[in-house]
Amino acid sequence: MNTKQQFDLLRLVGAPPLVDKHTIPVNIKLYITTVDGATLDKADPSIPAAMKQKYPFYLFGEFDKQGGFRVGNRVNPAVGCDYIFTYVNGMGVPFLSFSGLNFIQNNLQLGDMVHIFADDKFNPNFFAFVVVANTSASYASIIQNSETVQDDKRIGQVDLYGFNYSIVAPGGDVFIISRQLQEDFKYVFMDNIGMFKNDSIQPGTYKTPYNQIEDVIFMALGFKMDQYFMLSSYIDYEVDSLQLNFNVNK
Repeated sequence: MNTKQQFDLLRLVGAPPLVDKHTIPVNIKLYITTVDGATLDKADPSIPAAMKQKYPFYLFGEFDKQGGFRVGNRVNPAVGCDYIFTYVNGMGVPFLSFSGLNFIQNNLQLGDMVHIFADDKFNPNFFAFVVVANTSASYASIIQNSETVQDDKRIGQVDLYGFNYSIVAPGGDVFIISRQLQEDFKYVFMDNIGMFKNDSIQPGTYKTPYNQIEDVIFMALGFKMDQYFMLSSYIDYEVDSLQLNFNVNK
């Protein structure tokens, strides 16, 4: 079924999209906390060197989220620390809700997807929070409702034709930005029993003199966003945030 046929089917069942063209903004940030949840400055000397590493993040892939991002960990494993788990903020009991020092909650929105890492999964002293957020809606809700066929039997796939990618570094540090640009994006295709294949795309190849907007790269990676597609990479420890604006084709 092509995009037009899907669009016509949505109209037939009385659920056309609000707009034909739209974007899905995704923001990724890294926070370091003590084991009790007190947020630390990333330059804090008490943070061990093992925690001052790049951290993986996993976008989309609802199928693998239910498996604790097992495929994501194989494609982009944690470096120097341990992956603990992923949770959706506001669903169930928030992580570290038992601690009076849980200041990380001040940096989270309802519906954010949070990847948790620790210096030692058996006896942690520090946690790393990689927060994946959407500025206009619940990121987790968008992912949940982008399956090939939703629970209400409507067509849930979203057709994306590329994304704008920008890197925010302290003071616009060129060295940090160039280091982040060296991190490939892996795009992973999974099936319903967990088999997968993957390939990579290099952001630096899209950093050309023809970029019309400074510090924004358009990456022409088109795909159907559903529970069997994952996009993953790493965020550099010193980067303030990564901003990805996905272009929707329907």
